Amino acid sequence: MLETDKPALEKAKSFLQIENNPGELIHGGVDLLNFSEDYDVVYTSHTNYYWGANEEHFKLQLDNIL
Repeated sequence: MLETDKPALEKAKSFLQIENNPGELIHGGVDLLNFSEDYDVVYTSHTNYYWGANEEHFKLQLDNIL
């Protein structure tokens, strides 16, 4: 799980681990990810507007996911 807002990440950590296994919790943006595997699906929810400060930064992060 990736979250740019540290307090939200901490809240999600305590909430999600009660009944779920959220996997690795990472504080930061999509640009920090270095995928060592290929995935068929990348799910994002209400996040795209946080990806970049400008259009160029947004496109760099989108390219990283693709």
